[in-house]
Amino acid sequence: MRAITGIILHHTVTDEHAGPSVIEELHAARGISRPGGYHWLVHRHFEGGPWTVSPMRPESKTGAHDKGQNQGTIGVSIAGRYHEDPVPADGWDVLVIHVAELCRRYRLPVAAVEGHAENEPASTPTLCPGYDPAELRRALLCRIRRVQ
Repeated sequence: MRAITGIILHHTVTDEHAGPSVIEELHAARGISRPGGYHWLVHRHFEGGPWTVSPMRPESKTGAHDKGQNQGTIGVSIAGRYHEDPVPADGWDVLVIHVAELCRRYRLPVAAVEGHAENEPASTPTLCPGYDPAELRRALLCRIRRVQ
């Protein structure tokens, strides 16, 4: 089993209901080996439906979600264009719950959760994950305190 030291947050820049097979095809077209670069995908099964979390790449395998940062990290993406639109509240809740569970499982501090753009070199800027990762870390702290 590989040692997990962090979680990197992403958004897909697709519709909210783009599931694992859609993301896998998009990644394959960019040369990313199957089953896609992320370990987990938060998405809707259909437009307007409930949010769910689907596995993509096994956590035991190194991801292909953040060049130079894949070793020891888990990639979690939420389907949507969050550089344009806010994350819907129900999708946000599912994302926070899932990331909190990953932090608990791997005994990671909230500080080990980063947005893709937070560790990207200036030469390859990105808007990913589109939302403010500090806001997600605050939500994680609130959730962890409630659960304890």
